[in-house]
Amino acid sequence: MSAPSTIAAALASLLDTAPSWLPQVDHWEIAEDTDTWVLSGQLAGDLREAEAFRLLAPMMERAKTAHSDDGRLVKVPFEWDGVPGQVWYLRPVERYVVPERCATCPTLLAGAGNQFVRLGGRGAPVICVPCRDRMHETWVREAAVRELGALPMPAGPEPQQPRTVLDRARAVLGARLSKDDLRLTLGSVIDYATELKRQRNVFRDQRNNVVATNEQLLAKVEESGQARLRAENDARTLTRQVAELEKANEGLDDLRAKFEAQMSRAETLDRLLREAQARVAELEAAPAFLYRAEHPDSGVVLGTYSNREAAVAHCEAIARREGATGLVSWVPDDGDALSPEELTFFDVEYCDGDDVPVQTCTGYVVTPLKVAAEYDAEADE
Repeated sequence: MSAPSTIAAALASLLDTAPSWLPQVDHWEIAEDTDTWVLSGQLAGDLREAEAFRLLAPMMERAKTAHSDDGRLVKVPFEWDGVPGQVWYLRPVERYVVPERCATCPTLLAGAGNQFVRLGGRGAPVICVPCRDRMHETWVREAAVRELGALPMPAGPEPQQPRTVLDRARAVLGARLSKDDLRLTLGSVIDYATELKRQRNVFRDQRNNVVATNEQLLAKVEESGQARLRAENDARTLTRQVAELEKANEGLDDLRAKFEAQMSRAETLDRLLREAQARVAELEAAPAFLYRAEHPDSGVVLGTYSNREAAVAHCEAIARREGATGLVSWVPDDGDALSPEELTFFDVEYCDGDDVPVQTCTGYVVTPLKVAAEYDAEADE
């Protein structure tokens, strides 16, 4: 048994050579067929059986073994570089197509659940079972009438007899017959007339049925037309309503977007308001102080500020403008948190005998002032 690698090498050689007896193949595959690895290819194209066998004929002529055919799948063997191979063809499945209606009446067939028969092989008309029964009844009646002599008989070697009962009646008009023969002929004519009357009644009933059926079909057609018009009107109405709803939906989308923007803005304002309220509450809860920048010795008040940094900056700016230099230090009068602080400069370039920088007090003071939140009558006494 050839290994798959050997078969792959043979396939490469076969594709390079492309012998003339090999038909066009849709695809190749390395397959296992009856416990044997073979090179297998499908015949290309959607071919009829005659055309497929015509293309496979050169392979069949040079094949050492006969091809296989199970009625559905045809396999033609070949050998290339000592490797077994085959080209196969799958016969298409033929299916009969059921027509929409009966060939002789308006009865629905396809998908309607009505029974039907095909009058022959492929391409033959398809009729419903009631039509088949009516045809069969007509054939039987004609055969019976033919046997009685009312219809033409097939030509044969025997002498031709009068073809109908009327022909036989006319033939005896000029002949001399006995009363019995005349009575027999008259009886045949009466029977024939009775049969014709019966057939006339049958045909009249069939005609009436056909007329009634046609009227019903016309009524159904008219009803279907009215239903179609109503459906079209309903469809147009629904289309218009859908368009109006879509347009209204667009307006709702705009309103929704504006509402969401307003809600976002309101949430932002609410958050800022809560933060401001919290800050106000914090400020109200904390003791309030003012800071006065002044020079008490000269009685000059430089300014009053809500924070210490501004008062300190004012004092330092005035002192430096007056020529003070060195390291800045704010020296409190005592250890109290509300004690005034005096601006002092230390000149590191000039030291006294103990190697201590010369200290210069500027007289500028920052005094914390506690702001009262309400009037204290006792403090005023």
